[in-house]
Amino acid sequence: MSDVLIRDAALGLTAAGWEVLPCSPQTKAPLTAHGHLDATQSAEVIGQWWMRWPGALIGVKVPADAVVLDIDPRNGGSLDTLLAVLGPLPDTMSVLSGRGDGGQHLYYARPPVTLRGRLPGMPGVDIKKSGYMIAPPSPHPSTGKPYRANMKFIPNGFPGLPGRAVEALTVPAPRKEAFSGEYALTPYRVEKLAGVVLSALPGERNSILYWAACRIFEHADPTIDVNSCLDALADAAQGSGLSLREIESTVNSARKASGS
Repeated sequence: MSDVLIRDAALGLTAAGWEVLPCSPQTKAPLTAHGHLDATQSAEVIGQWWMRWPGALIGVKVPADAVVLDIDPRNGGSLDTLLAVLGPLPDTMSVLSGRGDGGQHLYYARPPVTLRGRLPGMPGVDIKKSGYMIAPPSPHPSTGKPYRANMKFIPNGFPGLPGRAVEALTVPAPRKEAFSGEYALTPYRVEKLAGVVLSALPGERNSILYWAACRIFEHADPTIDVNSCLDALADAAQGSGLSLREIESTVNSARKASGS
């Protein structure tokens, strides 16, 4: 597909209500300085982007009232496995990956709960509550075949998730005793700290990550693999929507504050 057709498709998506951004045709990563935060509906800006980055894929910003179940078979994800955990799901708008391996993005109305970033034991499914997704008709970097939507691609009107699915996707309430007083770090406590980071809401994610990292540094001893503990926090922070740059900066601040 030509660059002009992709640019025109990006403009068509803005007319349908999406905010779009250009993404690398090799890695699918955003090409703009602030990632999905730069997504726009401005025809002028979009024209400039595709002049600067011909061949860019189209990314669309995940709507604030939506959640996307991103199934990646390369990491073990499958629709059948997802349905085994969540139960039957209503038909919804789905984007099929141009890779042709069954990968897809399922769009649903976001429930009023704190959502996980991933399902336990299911690394091949990401739960996207923010950020961006590659949109049709962008060609997949590996195959050149386009992403395809199974119905009209509009950013609203998504069906709600059934109760069983909402329960499975909700972050469990943390146990307060896991975070107070003097304690030695254990896998259970690191998991609970990561759960608090994962459930952080926009506006508090950096401060909660900082708090959790400080707990790691404060309670570590020579028998503790601090890096693996911090990796667990970093994975959770990514799931909550923080960028790698934000995570690194916040953890380094906690490291300095603790004198580590």
